[in-house]
Amino acid sequence: MSSEKLRVLVTDDEEELTILMGLSLRKAGFDVDTACDGFESLEKIENAIAEENPFVVLVTDQMMPGMNGQELLRKARELDNTLEVIMVTAAGSLKSAISAMREDGAYDYLLKPLESMRQLNMAVERAAAHRQLLKERQGLQQRIGLMLANTGDAIISADEKGDIEFINQAALQLCRKTGLQGTNALQNLPETLGQLIKNWRSAGSSQPAMVEINWSDHTVQMVQLNGITGENGEARGWIMILRDVTHLKQLDEMRTKMLSSVANQVRAPLAEAMNHLVKLNLLTAHDEEIGEIISRLTQIWGHIHKWGSDLSDVVAIGNAPEPHLEMIDLHTVLSPNRLKPTELLVKKWGCKMIMQMEDNLPKVHADPDLLIQLLKGLINRAVSRSSAHGEVKISTRQQEEQVWIDITDEGPPVEKTDLPYIFEKSFGTDRFNQTTSGLEMAKVKTILDRMGGQVWVRGEPNAGNTISICLPIAKHS
Repeated sequence: MSSEKLRVLVTDDEEELTILMGLSLRKAGFDVDTACDGFESLEKIENAIAEENPFVVLVTDQMMPGMNGQELLRKARELDNTLEVIMVTAAGSLKSAISAMREDGAYDYLLKPLESMRQLNMAVERAAAHRQLLKERQGLQQRIGLMLANTGDAIISADEKGDIEFINQAALQLCRKTGLQGTNALQNLPETLGQLIKNWRSAGSSQPAMVEINWSDHTVQMVQLNGITGENGEARGWIMILRDVTHLKQLDEMRTKMLSSVANQVRAPLAEAMNHLVKLNLLTAHDEEIGEIISRLTQIWGHIHKWGSDLSDVVAIGNAPEPHLEMIDLHTVLSPNRLKPTELLVKKWGCKMIMQMEDNLPKVHADPDLLIQLLKGLINRAVSRSSAHGEVKISTRQQEEQVWIDITDEGPPVEKTDLPYIFEKSFGTDRFNQTTSGLEMAKVKTILDRMGGQVWVRGEPNAGNTISICLPIAKHS
């Protein structure tokens, strides 16, 4: 035990047992006081609190005249909810002692007659250590709460019912509301955030999400949404963090335009260099080592060429005039005729494309050309990630006033650590698919941003990878 003595109160109507327990606990290093009944015990607990030297553990007999141990436990915890209580009980009242642990917060119970005083000492030591851990955790939670309350990021958390448990000052200012704590998130948060939470749930809410949203004050907010789970994996609610990334977004757009300009300038000389490589390969066909090097260079330069082309497309889509939104029937868009080039790729790769379309889907608001471009890109990506003779599934559903299109491949799921970077406009490849430029998801997001939709990525071990897009239902459809 620590050299700093911890206070223990022993309460029992058997004077000899009380003296014996007190002696044993003093030898173990505790500062011990005793009481002969519940009333005296409560008085000593109250005085100790007033003197700012409270008891750490209460050891009490279960069966005492006037006030039994369980009643003393309840009243003592009302005075000091950090007090740990150990019930000492005979075998005949064991049921009551267990009930006291479950319902009233007793830390432990001991059976009379005690096997040894060492058993009592160990129980009190464990109870004192448990109390210290709880106090440290409470202090840590208070410090975390203070830090979250004063951070510049807007933070909101809700329980499993969707009621707001915590919202800091930055979030209240962003929402331009007060008194949100304790209210239902979907009913009281701004509509943009409410719809985001609904979409996250519709997408499965199994993985953290990072979504950019345009806020009403013309800023861009990066929203990070994470589920909270209990010890057994059960859903316990969610936490949302909003950060103003307007400046970063503007810098990213400038960088992307600059990269696109450079890519356009090098496209012609790059194509010429690739042609020279092809000729060189024909002249050196007899040399396998040179042929291997030329083949590798051709792949690398081809990848750079594709990246530059895709980057130019992303910039062009982002800078294009407002898209022409129409009321579109997805059954028509997802017809074999519209997806014919994709079907050819599926056959070439040896994959099977499975379509699962819900009947009576409402029409959506979208630009037909952009939507076709988006779907072809996602399907091609899914095919190239799947193994030969694998399956790519395309399904539709209506949920939360949105129409959803889910595209599932059999490739490895996207890692949680990769999620924050999946929409970046940077040079690279899908690390499971070296034939892509790495800009496919950036292109998808750019198109959906123009059409008022969202894209969600989720993957589960041994269950493949799913990209879900949602589009608003067209009014008067």
